Amino acid sequence: MNTCKRIFTQLSVLALCSPLALYAQEAKPGLIDPGTVLRGVLDTVLYGFIGICLAIIGYKLFDKVTPFDLGKELAEDQNIAAAIVVGAIMLGICLIVGLTILSP
Repeated sequence: MNTCKRIFTQLSVLALCSPLALYAQEAKPGLIDPGTVLRGVLDTVLYGFIGICLAIIGYKLFDKVTPFDLGKELAEDQNIAAAIVVGAIMLGICLIVGLTILSP
């Protein structure tokens, strides 16, 4: 569990620093506009929140269309096959949501 928290923390920091690096590249060397950086951070937080909400909704919809209870299969029965399928579905949903957010 400690490893999961550490990985999540590292990914969170990376997600917050990515727009800062992109906006810093656009600025002139030695000059970073605080408003632009703040806008990048706020955009990242907003789109991250929207993406997480849409991923949760996608999981709930997938849970509704399956003939069995995914929560029971994953938590109580520790069904590895169900976990792999749910992981693949979540990756697919997150990929679609992420690409939709990135599209112009």
